[in-house]
Amino acid sequence: AEEIPSDSFPLGIEADLLAAEPRRITLEPGDAVVVVSDGIVEAANPSGEQFGTDRLRAVIEANRANDAHDMTRAIREATDAFAPGTQADDQTVVIVKRHIACKLPKA
Repeated sequence: AEEIPSDSFPLGIEADLLAAEPRRITLEPGDAVVVVSDGIVEAANPSGEQFGTDRLRAVIEANRANDAHDMTRAIREATDAFAPGTQADDQTVVIVKRHIACKLPKA
């Protein structure tokens, strides 16, 4: 998995802040863009340890062959198993995945 660093402010921090210039990326068949809120990586277990980006990356890698719905479910299940109980922050997951292109038969 490749992490694309952000050089912009988080969404919703302040209405007057402008976003950075948009960047274009190319998704090859099977590639996915995974965006999560801080509530995912900061989900804490009873010991106070956070879920973190390493665990998130491992779940994404283990589920990269799955569709976006199943990837989202895997992230939520892993987060819930790691930090059971009431969540302290929103836990938002957005996944955009390019499917493998297929050729349609000629008419």
